[in-house]
Amino acid sequence: MNRNQDQSRAGSGVDPLGRWPRRLLHVPSMTSYEWSPGNKYGEHYTPEYNAITYTWGRWRLQSNERPDVRSIGVSGVPWDIPRVHPDRFTTNELEELIRMATKAQPMFAHLRKDVSPSCCEFVWLDIVCIDQREHSRTSALEIGRQALIFDGAKQVVVWLSTFSTYDLNLVIDGLSCATDRLTEKTQSRATLKDTDTRTLLHQIRDGLNKLFSDPWFTSLWTLQEAYLRADAVLAGRDGCFADGPAYGGTSKSPANLYDLIGVCEPMLNDRFFEEQAPSDLYTSIKKLIEDSGMQALAEDSALATYLAAAQRKFTRPPDAIYGIQQIFDARVGVTAPGADHDKVWSLDQLEIQLGSHLLRHHPVLSQMHVYTAPAALGSAWRVSKIHSIIPPDQRFAAYTKTRAAREHDPDDALEEPKCNLLVERFKDTVWCRFDGPCCGFADFHKIFTQLSRHDILKDQMINSNLVTIYLDVTPELDKCPEYRSTGYAIVPGGPRQNRLSLWLAKAFSLDTLRVLLLGRRGRSRSAAEPRVLVGLLLLRCRGKDLSQPSLYYRRIGFCVWSTAHLAVGGVYLPNAKLMTGIAPLWKKEVGVFG
Repeated sequence: MNRNQDQSRAGSGVDPLGRWPRRLLHVPSMTSYEWSPGNKYGEHYTPEYNAITYTWGRWRLQSNERPDVRSIGVSGVPWDIPRVHPDRFTTNELEELIRMATKAQPMFAHLRKDVSPSCCEFVWLDIVCIDQREHSRTSALEIGRQALIFDGAKQVVVWLSTFSTYDLNLVIDGLSCATDRLTEKTQSRATLKDTDTRTLLHQIRDGLNKLFSDPWFTSLWTLQEAYLRADAVLAGRDGCFADGPAYGGTSKSPANLYDLIGVCEPMLNDRFFEEQAPSDLYTSIKKLIEDSGMQALAEDSALATYLAAAQRKFTRPPDAIYGIQQIFDARVGVTAPGADHDKVWSLDQLEIQLGSHLLRHHPVLSQMHVYTAPAALGSAWRVSKIHSIIPPDQRFAAYTKTRAAREHDPDDALEEPKCNLLVERFKDTVWCRFDGPCCGFADFHKIFTQLSRHDILKDQMINSNLVTIYLDVTPELDKCPEYRSTGYAIVPGGPRQNRLSLWLAKAFSLDTLRVLLLGRRGRSRSAAEPRVLVGLLLLRCRGKDLSQPSLYYRRIGFCVWSTAHLAVGGVYLPNAKLMTGIAPLWKKEVGVFG
């Protein structure tokens, strides 16, 4: 297939490749083969392949720079293969990595009889498998197919090229040993105020600082690839794989991203550790983990990963979306099938497109964040990388399945939407249009307050609440006793949540403050944590001039509640079923918010 034919078919919106990459590198011959019908590459049909995730764009050499540096020796590509400054890595080192990458095996391959131990002859590597010519239509389309490409790889290799494999092993072993010792101390509830604990925390902080200094942990594109394949194995500069833990007395398998996540998790999930560990060290370690994106990866949360992307680097403004969109399985701008490739998309337009994708495919998840600074009028439906956070006690409900997990168990949906959300333009502003069950907050408050006082529930509600409210930072709430003009802090359960809900019920009339029932969300139908119902808090407003809708709603936060305790022996407590979204409390409404 020649390039003109290829671009014609790509522009039609039809993807003849299915799940296959447009190109694969045949390593024995160092030839980049283009896909042809029958999933054929050269003379090879449906070949297994591995993929490589690394970062190089910030060190790309211009055509007039360092003429002594050659590109890797690959034939079959019609573009000039990018050259990279040798301070980042050398051409010989990249070629050695490619050869080593053919040997990477899936997790626990040495324990599984269903996995072939043979090497892959093919590798997916961006610089020889994605057209590197500027404004290439097929390049844009392939950027929108990264989830398919990485899901289809037998294994993925993370190249941490600033470390020799020996040094990488030292860092990983040091972190593993220190966190194991800390875990033993927390499990035994030993004191964490001693010198030994501070020494271990210093080791962990220094180890994480060293590990995260590798540019792979600063690239936006590699964050997306890490989310898509958290089982990816780690390789040092020489291309050799780092050592992972031994399981069941067997030989060690290569270290992978899950091993790094395992090192970080004890710092995130143990309340005793959080309360007892020296706060200065704990805070600095937790920030390192959060900023690196490892916390989001540990939570399997696409939304948290998107927010972590604010800490990552990229070369062109549109890449802020193009380089992370596939964690939501989105394809926006020029990467969408059938898109006008000649159109120039602004970052704002791309963010709106991605936000629209979230509204359609993840309506509940799309609103499970709070704004830590006021959002512009009309835009308080879009997730902000800078000013949105997921409340820590709701991060479990923000869990997201990867494409591979969804295909493995398509019936176990994480969301059960109760409403429809879509974008709607008014004048120069794009709002969110909703269509779903709503009720007045005052009525809602009356019912859940009565239920909380029921004899069966009242003892459970002393330091917790049936409904938990998470407020945005927005000027409409400046009279609220819990209002914060900057930053964010959860209003703790118990009396303060009770006072907050009572204030909202009294401060705004029944028609003014509404609750839009978004739907249910949770990790799984079979998970220990029950799914929560999520409602959006919307404040009714009238437009002040012709630039605004005559009637609109301002988002001021969201609330969550569980119905798990509202039924005894399968029978709901009085009025408890109203909490599930049925009439007469909830009635269908249509409007716009932002």
